[in-house]
Amino acid sequence: MIKLDWIKKASDHLGITLGKARGLWDFFEAQTLAELQYPDGGGVILVPGVGKIKRVYRAPSSRRNPRTGDSVEVPAKIVVKLVPGRGIKEFLNPDLVKGDGVDGKEEES
Repeated sequence: MIKLDWIKKASDHLGITLGKARGLWDFFEAQTLAELQYPDGGGVILVPGVGKIKRVYRAPSSRRNPRTGDSVEVPAKIVVKLVPGRGIKEFLNPDLVKGDGVDGKEEES
């Protein structure tokens, strides 16, 4: 789904004009970027039923170039991580029961 699809669906579902639905999307986008830019609030956005959008620091690391085999240094950077919420996990895995990775705890990788 692309942005325009979301706007059209929101317009139809809410019974509002495309312009108002676009404004709703623009507001959500601006608020999300503002929260992620200033981590004073924790840099975490909770979207009920969907999950958490988090600002995460990724430390510098050393990787290997698969073509040449040379070591490449990857600098530190800030990335955005989406942690799916319980609703999405249960929707995608309806046969899982509590305690099988859908109890709100992140799985270790």
